[in-house]
Amino acid sequence: MHHDLRYGVEHMLSLFASSYLHFPASALYDEDIFKQHQKLLNSCHIYFIGLVPKISIDGFKVDENKIIFNVIYEDQELELPLIIPDGFELVPEDDQDYPCLVNEEKKLWLSSDVAMNIIHNQIKKIDFDVLYIGQAYGKDGSRNARDRLLSHGTLQKISLTHTVPDKELCVLVIDIKENNQVITMFNHKAKEREKDNARIKLGIEKIFNTSEHEQVCLFEAAFIKYFEPKFNIEFKNSFPSTNLKILQDCYEKDFASVCAEINFDGLPFDLKSEKIESNSSHMANFNIHGKADREAFFAMKRQPKL
Repeated sequence: MHHDLRYGVEHMLSLFASSYLHFPASALYDEDIFKQHQKLLNSCHIYFIGLVPKISIDGFKVDENKIIFNVIYEDQELELPLIIPDGFELVPEDDQDYPCLVNEEKKLWLSSDVAMNIIHNQIKKIDFDVLYIGQAYGKDGSRNARDRLLSHGTLQKISLTHTVPDKELCVLVIDIKENNQVITMFNHKAKEREKDNARIKLGIEKIFNTSEHEQVCLFEAAFIKYFEPKFNIEFKNSFPSTNLKILQDCYEKDFASVCAEINFDGLPFDLKSEKIESNSSHMANFNIHGKADREAFFAMKRQPKL
């Protein structure tokens, strides 16, 4: 936590991404895909729009107890094997695009989304180039990220203006951990120590008084500042794109710093932008102790809309 040493007690708000869902942008209107994930989707209020390499399945073959997918990825052909689960057998059917496995109780179709998830998990270092970050919350958290994407034209504008050969638009929606954390630092060399007890109490109050909506807004603001996505600037839906009233309320909370973190096991992407190198985990940590840093982080001046 880097700032001046005036107070003996300072607080950092720590925010964590707890779960996620990703899907091709082209699948946004496919209700069947989202039915099975609706509960998770309802709690995801942050969304990232980005470009990923196109991956396609060009058939499969069976070799003993393995299904071997022929995958086209970045102008190369890969053979990716999947071991057939115990108790299942492959159903030989002509002209089927994906394998169908059966056991005594059920059929298991390795549908396109299932097959692609398997493939994503086996191809390492797939870069997700972050182009836009937004959020949806609504009244008492009633809106999710997909609702927001369906209701305004950000995704459509990006798809019309930013087509790249051998790349496709992808959406990553994120759920923020419900319990925010306040990390407290004690500085025995501080210039002012008489307010220590009051500032300890203030930190405890912040734990309970930073609402879920405020957490979502701060998480979004932190990662917009961190990645500086191309279209958050070009679209000028304000920077960050969130509810400025909420951020102004957060401005008054007097946190010394804000730290937002994305670190998922199993996420098939390494997030990156023009500013930030690709990595599987990211920590957006901002000192907002000084007046200039605080005003810069909270983006107090609204920019004109596109």
